[in-house]
Amino acid sequence: MNKTAISDLMLDDNPEETRQHILENNQGRRSQTEKDVLTALEHNFHIMMDNALMGIRIRDENDLVLYLNQAYLDIFGYDNMDEAKANDPRNQYTPESYASFLQRKKNIVQGEPIPNKFEIDIIRKDGALRHLQILGKKITSAGKTQYQTFYNDITEIKQAENALKVSEQSLRSTLDNSPVGIYIVDDDLNCLYANQSLLDIFGYENINEMKVNPPAKYYTPESYAGLLRRRERQLHGEPNPDKFEIDIAPTGSNIRHLQVFRKDVLWEGKIQREVIYNDITDRKQAEEALRASEEKYRLIVEKSNDLIFTLNKGEFIYVSPSVKNMLGYEQADLIGQAFQSFVHPDDLAVIDGTIKRHVNGDTRPKDGDVYRFRNASGEWRWHICRGTAIRAGGEDVFNFIGIANDITEQKQIEEKLQQAAQEWRTTFDSITDFISIHDKDNKILRVNKAVADMLHTTPKELIGKYCHEVMHDTKESPANCPHIQTIKTSEPASTETFNVDLGLHFQESTSPLFNEKGEITGSVVVIRDVTKQKRIEEQLILSDRLASIGELSSGIAHELNNPLTSVIGFSQLMMDGDVPADMKENLVIVYNEAQRAASIVKNLLTFGRKHAPVRELSNVNTVIEDVLRLRAYEQQVDNIKVEKQLESDLPQIMMDHFQMQQVFLNIIVNAEFAMLEANHRGKLTISTKRIEGFIRIDFADDGKGISEENMKHIFDPFFTTKEVGKGTGLGLSICHGIVTEHGGKIYARNGKSQGAIFTVELPFNTQ
Repeated sequence: MNKTAISDLMLDDNPEETRQHILENNQGRRSQTEKDVLTALEHNFHIMMDNALMGIRIRDENDLVLYLNQAYLDIFGYDNMDEAKANDPRNQYTPESYASFLQRKKNIVQGEPIPNKFEIDIIRKDGALRHLQILGKKITSAGKTQYQTFYNDITEIKQAENALKVSEQSLRSTLDNSPVGIYIVDDDLNCLYANQSLLDIFGYENINEMKVNPPAKYYTPESYAGLLRRRERQLHGEPNPDKFEIDIAPTGSNIRHLQVFRKDVLWEGKIQREVIYNDITDRKQAEEALRASEEKYRLIVEKSNDLIFTLNKGEFIYVSPSVKNMLGYEQADLIGQAFQSFVHPDDLAVIDGTIKRHVNGDTRPKDGDVYRFRNASGEWRWHICRGTAIRAGGEDVFNFIGIANDITEQKQIEEKLQQAAQEWRTTFDSITDFISIHDKDNKILRVNKAVADMLHTTPKELIGKYCHEVMHDTKESPANCPHIQTIKTSEPASTETFNVDLGLHFQESTSPLFNEKGEITGSVVVIRDVTKQKRIEEQLILSDRLASIGELSSGIAHELNNPLTSVIGFSQLMMDGDVPADMKENLVIVYNEAQRAASIVKNLLTFGRKHAPVRELSNVNTVIEDVLRLRAYEQQVDNIKVEKQLESDLPQIMMDHFQMQQVFLNIIVNAEFAMLEANHRGKLTISTKRIEGFIRIDFADDGKGISEENMKHIFDPFFTTKEVGKGTGLGLSICHGIVTEHGGKIYARNGKSQGAIFTVELPFNTQ
């Protein structure tokens, strides 16, 4: 009413009638305002129920469904509201849960009170098993009765609880990082464990302070009275609830509302009591604010640490003040700006998918979109956004209300965990030892790549098979199997085996694996190829034997020298005497053969004598001639001809005469073996030549040559193409080491027509 109208009424001849008229008008305006407020509250209430994470089902007293929210459809897997209304949720109970339902129904018939909270298991439409917490409430208003049932999907909570039982180590790690306060006590209420969240909730500096001042000290008087009542019931053997709520007043802090869960837990091998304190202060405040008024709801939004925002046509029309702490922006910085302009280009597809879903009419809330959002400093921060679209003004225009949380640290932790897992797998597969994990029955649970490569298969193909089937091709484990010994004794064990098929020696060791109860569950098996080690041991034995033979040869040579000296001397005296001509010819033969035998003995003494490594100026041709004299008899017997193409006037080089003699002797002996194996005879061509600061020595045989595959490995230690017992595979490896120490090179190639050519190049200035 304007001023003129009020003045007109005040000038009326009947003042009482005028006053009554004004009161009626004011009352009409108040009624309309209250209706508007109620309508707004009802609208907000419906939005809250529609977007609630708990499933809500409301029935009348005739069991007619009056309301279902979207979360209810998602929990049971229904496609639409009609399908949900046509199906009784009890039809999806598991047999155990349905049996519990029948028992509750029977108890109610017998006069027991109706439980307003219990848990059930259901089989969702898609076949998934879900664990639900049911809260029931009966409401009577204006003579009408309604039944409200709330379905809280606690599947993840149940799975988390089961996961906590896997091992004490993982339990402690989970408890340490849990956002809820956790307190473990024994039967005498002695503190066994408390996590950091509990200390933060109660305001403790450390666990020692908590032990001196137990949590109950900070209970409000009402909550402490409830604690005493629970203890009294416990003393009388009455059951106590495992979940309840309390209020606490930590020193210097406001009253906090906590939800308390109690349960038994296996801790250090004993059943102890675990108390979980979930700080629900924010939730309580939010509930109170929603029930009070829209203004209180707005205050909660304004105080929330989460980023709450509203979009219209993709632009910000509201942003909560938390944007300052979360992203560094002022609220005005985002109002009117396009949401997508702040999203990382690689994540735009996620946002586009949500927009398209809303445009197509699917405005149901989802689990959340994960994307990167640019903060005021230009840094990309990971967010998870949950929200819903609501119709604006009755038109085909939708506003989007969203709640975003910064999960950058969580993503970084996930990436580190993935990286750690990958690094562990890479390390596991990079180990050259053969490593596998077996269960008690010797079945392979995990295996590294080295094992799979050795068996020419993949790790996936080996998992699930028995070790003895794979490694020994037997139906049972060998009697000396270290895994069997470890399972029996719970101690490490080891053994050595020889695989005939692979021709390899293995050292197999096992270490026990235990579960959280200390029971042995299997073993870690490490198999190491010790073939090279075995061959080194054999080579050491052979070297010792050769050294003994060398000493024996030297002794024999010294013993032969004396009679040979006598034969040479007396034959020479007889030739100088007056003897018949035919006898003189025989004496010449005896003298010459004795001289040849003496030369052989001299060479044996020279080659068999121990020499300290000494480098001095030597002639390569001289070394070659010395070696050929040593091999002259064998070459003659084996019908091997030697053609020498030795360049004269070669410069002398600094070298160890006896080491180089060993190199040339090894190459010549290998050539002789190759030619005899191929042709039972042979021709060996040895040539020397001076080339650009090097002396090049070629040893060319007419054997069958060297295969391309063997050419790659001829200088590898223990590589040999000879039969077992005819070669150690160390000769050419030693030659390579000697030549390299002299600053030279040694290599091999196949000849143009046949045979192989070994080349040694030695520099002039070797020191």
